[in-house]
Amino acid sequence: MRSLKILGRSSLSASEDDSNLAIAQIRMFSKQIPIMYTMVVVNTIALAYTHASLTPAWLGIYIPAVLVSIAVLRTFLYWRVGKIGISAQQARQQLRQTIVLAGVLGSVFSFWALALFPYGTAQTQGHVAFFSGVTCLGIMVCLMHLRVAAFVLAVAAVGPTAIYLIFLGPSESVAVGFNLVIVSVAVLCILSRHSHHFGELISNQKELKDTLLRAHKLSKENELLANTDSLTGLANRRRFMSELDHRLSNAAGRDERFVVGILDLDGFKPVNDIYGHIAGDRLLTEVGQRLSELDSGTFIARLGGDEFGLILTGDLSDTDLQSTGDRICEMIGKPFELDSFTANIGGTLGLAQYRSCREGGGNLKVA
Repeated sequence: MRSLKILGRSSLSASEDDSNLAIAQIRMFSKQIPIMYTMVVVNTIALAYTHASLTPAWLGIYIPAVLVSIAVLRTFLYWRVGKIGISAQQARQQLRQTIVLAGVLGSVFSFWALALFPYGTAQTQGHVAFFSGVTCLGIMVCLMHLRVAAFVLAVAAVGPTAIYLIFLGPSESVAVGFNLVIVSVAVLCILSRHSHHFGELISNQKELKDTLLRAHKLSKENELLANTDSLTGLANRRRFMSELDHRLSNAAGRDERFVVGILDLDGFKPVNDIYGHIAGDRLLTEVGQRLSELDSGTFIARLGGDEFGLILTGDLSDTDLQSTGDRICEMIGKPFELDSFTANIGGTLGLAQYRSCREGGGNLKVA
């Protein structure tokens, strides 16, 4: 008995600690519990029918009517849970209710059935024993994904029935009582292993999902690193060429324009030679930050060394191109205040505009 308590407690705590397991158990119950209660309703009505003329009305009609009503209500509640979904907290609460009701309703059904035993003939007594045994075992199977509920039902329902048949029933029922105990123990052992494997399955599914999410995240991070310049944080040459191919592909056959620019820094090499690579890297970073202040529609990349690439979206006239080039060169020509010195550099910028096929065959017009 101590081992059964420990097993039940560990099973319940697993559901309490694992949200995924609790929700998975409720999802399975939403399919199995209606079947279980349907079986209970049919067996209860059948047993009440055979004893209706042999027992008082409260025992043969009213009590089974209440039990059937409870079963129908529980069936509806679990069916509704399967339709609308449930949170982890609600799932845990529902599991606790299932365990409690397994004990309470199991005891009520069992004692009601045993109360019918003294009435009628040997055939009706056999019906009672059959109802108690088969119904309890069927319910235990339906509770396979929550083994603690199956254990509670076995103690609350199978236990009293077996004790009654062995010690208080007619001599012919002793074998039935012992057989019920043996079969119940065998079923509980099987259900315990099945419940354990079900928990492992849910755990493995969660681990697999987490692994896939980590792999996807790592893939995104690797893709970002492969397309990002580590110094400036801008797009690199690879990303620039990919973006250019993408723009060309989208613009082909459409009435669209875009501008490609290549910016080369003037005076960067002396700064790098005199003040060192650290200062040069700092200067390149500052240039990247200034270029990032351009319009949000401007794609900026560091192509390598002191060379930057730009892609501007829109239909720009030659005057607009000249104005845009002057603005960018003026931006680069402003002094850069570094740690221990001021760097004065310039920039040489070339701009080429893509003209769509509708405007003459799809080419790059240098401006």
